[in-house]
Amino acid sequence: MLGRDGEVHLINVQSEPSSKIKNSVPAAELDRYFQGQSDEACRVAEDLLRAEGVPFRRHDRKGPAAETIVECAQELRCDSILIGTHGAGFISGMVLGSVANKVIHLTEVPVTLVK
Repeated sequence: MLGRDGEVHLINVQSEPSSKIKNSVPAAELDRYFQGQSDEACRVAEDLLRAEGVPFRRHDRKGPAAETIVECAQELRCDSILIGTHGAGFISGMVLGSVANKVIHLTEVPVTLVK
């Protein structure tokens, strides 16, 4: 997402775990797991942004992906959203594609899709 100040806001959204998992796994362990997942998902983008000297802030969130992305863009008063449309495999690609599609329909700011 691009903020009004020209800063890039890199967001990673993780799905909330089921109540069964929340009740059986200690909160600190879940937090470490989700932090590791976010770190892994953002590593390449962060490396590229740093290498090019592009200022950015990273935001890790939990919740429904499309809605959370749009809420974050609104909170940060972003001018646009840049979102990928593919995942690691066929099913992931379908899911992420549907997230991108939903973001387009939920937001009022311009969205750029990246394959």
